[in-house]
This record gives sequence, C-alpha cells and structure tokens, in this order.
Amino acid sequence: MFFFTTISLSLVIFAQSARNNGWSGWNDNSFFGNQMWGGWGRDDTKCRTNQMELMKVAGSTNWKNMNEVQEFRNTCENLQNCNPRGTNGFDALEIKQMRTYCERMVFMPTKYSNCIQNVNMKNSKCWQSYQPAPGYSCFNIFGSNDCVKNDIVEVCGQEVWNNYRDDMIVLLTAAHPLCIFDRYQHL
Repeated sequence: MFFFTTISLSLVIFAQSARNNGWSGWNDNSFFGNQMWGGWGRDDTKCRTNQMELMKVAGSTNWKNMNEVQEFRNTCENLQNCNPRGTNGFDALEIKQMRTYCERMVFMPTKYSNCIQNVNMKNSKCWQSYQPAPGYSCFNIFGSNDCVKNDIVEVCGQEVWNNYRDDMIVLLTAAHPLCIFDRYQHL
C-alpha cells in the first residue's frame, strides 16, 4: 500500500509540476520543441534546416527567372517563424541578417520584374551570361564591359537603367562593404 501511495503521489506531483516548468506542451506534442536541450529542440532544427535550404536555393537561383525568385521567396517565408533565443536557438542578429538577406535578394527581381522579363525575351549574349547577384566580386557587376546597361536602356529605357544601376549599387554596397562601386555611379 505504501508503494502504491508513493507512486500515485509522485505521478500527481509530476503532473502538477509539468504545468509549471515549461513542459506544458506535453499533450500537444510540442514537448520537444523549445524546452529541450536548453532551447535547441524541434523548432530550432526546423529553423536550421530552413536556413540551410535558403543558402542552397540562393546559390542555385537564376535571379532573372521569376519562378525561381518566387521559390526563393517561399524559402524565405519559412524563416519568418524563427525567433530570438528564448523561443529557439537563433539570436536576434542572426534572424535580422537572414531576413535582410532575403529582402535584398528578392528586391531587384521583384522591382524590375517587367524589365527583366522583357530583356529575357531579347535574349542577348550579354544578358544570358549576366549574374545579377555576382557573389563576392567587386567587378563586372553589370556584365562584361558593362554590357547590361545597353540591354536595359534599349529595352526598358534610360530612366529604368538609372534606377536599376543605383539600386544595384546600394544592394551590393550593403552586401559587400569592402568593395568600392563609385566607378558605376555615372555609368
């Protein structure tokens, strides 16, 4: 009888303490979420997986293809539920950097989608080889011999080119602060 009473009392105490010590999600299967391993649980794993997927998609995205840009945007949206430490393992700076990265990468193809689609139809040799997000290069940001300028001016007009150029310089300056893009400002 003593053994049975001790077990029953232990279960009651355990059940009561579960409500007060962060295990409150036990019944809704979220126990292994934010409380396990000092904040590294299922939610963190999901956020890390989404972050790795973002880097994979970013590296393979053709920024001139609106379907691929949309796929990248969807991957970015999967990161919106990642919160600073205390909810899951990301710190506020890391989350801000990921969200900023997404916004920057989606900005140009979204803002200039009509122009990009029209230049895609022109199908010039310059445009085919152009990478709007050139990685870590400080040079050839507008293609070989800045040939992209001619394609955009011809198809979309001088004003669109000026805006595209200025936006790209701002984007790349933020992404690569050690690069100096002054030579492109009057292109």
